[in-house]
Amino acid sequence: MRQNLKELVLLEDDLKNYLPKANHVEKFDFKIENDQLTNSSNKVLGGIELQRINEDGSIGWILRVSESKKGIYQTVI
Repeated sequence: MRQNLKELVLLEDDLKNYLPKANHVEKFDFKIENDQLTNSSNKVLGGIELQRINEDGSIGWILRVSESKKGIYQTVI
């Protein structure tokens, strides 16, 4: 799935006219054993959210993709 997220980030420019606001979601992987943090990793791409903001400042559309979920949302007033 990470490869798909990277490909979607590449599409960000193509979608900029429709969904101009982009947020990259970072995730951290870590492991706790015996109440101790034993292994940590660098930040990795966990998802992306592209938004279209209405003239009144409300969110009109959201395209959200992560490793575990995909969604397209439209705000209806």
